[in-house]
Amino acid sequence: MTDTVTPPVRRPLRAQRGQRGAALIIVLMLAAVLSSVGLAILLQSRATTERVIAAQTRDQAHWALLGAERAALGYLALQAVQRPGIDIPSESWLQGPRRIPVQEGELEIAFRDRSACFNVNDLVNAGEDRLVTDEAAIERLGALVASLGGSRQAGEALGAALADFIDTDNETGRGGAEDGAYSFFDLPHRTAGTYLADVSEVRAVSGWSATVVTRLAPTLCARFRHAETGPFNINTITPEQAVLLSIALDQRAAPQALSRVIEARPPDGWETVADFLSLPVFSQLDPPLEDTMADRLSTEATIVELFLTYRANGMVFEMTSQLEKAANGAFVVTSRRLGPRD
Repeated sequence: MTDTVTPPVRRPLRAQRGQRGAALIIVLMLAAVLSSVGLAILLQSRATTERVIAAQTRDQAHWALLGAERAALGYLALQAVQRPGIDIPSESWLQGPRRIPVQEGELEIAFRDRSACFNVNDLVNAGEDRLVTDEAAIERLGALVASLGGSRQAGEALGAALADFIDTDNETGRGGAEDGAYSFFDLPHRTAGTYLADVSEVRAVSGWSATVVTRLAPTLCARFRHAETGPFNINTITPEQAVLLSIALDQRAAPQALSRVIEARPPDGWETVADFLSLPVFSQLDPPLEDTMADRLSTEATIVELFLTYRANGMVFEMTSQLEKAANGAFVVTSRRLGPRD
């Protein structure tokens, strides 16, 4: 008996080529999918790494800025020991920004004497356990607005509204508003009932629009009155700021006359406020200046703005600190603001 051998079935050449083509397509598709998955993993890993670096950089920036602030306070204390009682424009700490290399980045430190300003907290006086409106300060703000090209009446209205916002009573003053009125604002809020910590807070006050704040901000400050001396440093005030000095002195001397006095300031500054007030522009006044006017002046910086910038890993962090000179002569931090300087 003979076994019959069945010959293998030979597939057509076209079918074999079709299978090889399908296999190649599958391989290419798998390669594309795997490449996409790999790319997604790589991008996710990179994003995670960037988030970790950003978080670490933010932490470093936080402590670097606070550390720089502490160092700046020490530096100002050292400067006060070397030249007590007088601060003039040529002081080393006023000579532009200083850049300090730090780990993985750079710190930039700059100071500005902000003693020549209208203190918005002067719009109220401290009474017995309460803050009450100071009408004279409201008039001074009206004069400031008028000197900048605005209406004196509008300036006094702004002052009245701000005084009402700061004072501790619930009585609506002239041109002011209390909690009841602010509760109907688009963003309801209450009055402060205390001193302002930063000039930016005036945006919450009725009438203080963004345009008004932008126009007045360079002339304003929010001072806590830590020092025993007046806020105006007569040794760094500029001729352009003479109008502020005039208003601080209840406009007893014209800005033009004060501007000329400032331009003729001694190179080493005035040693005492009495020396400054003995100048003819003041001594010839009739009636003479009240003795209390001297309390509004100083020969040293009493408010300093500290600008701090930290740069690292392509990121920039900025902080502005307000420093006030206390009665013991040391500067204290009264406010901090994160973000670009105004």
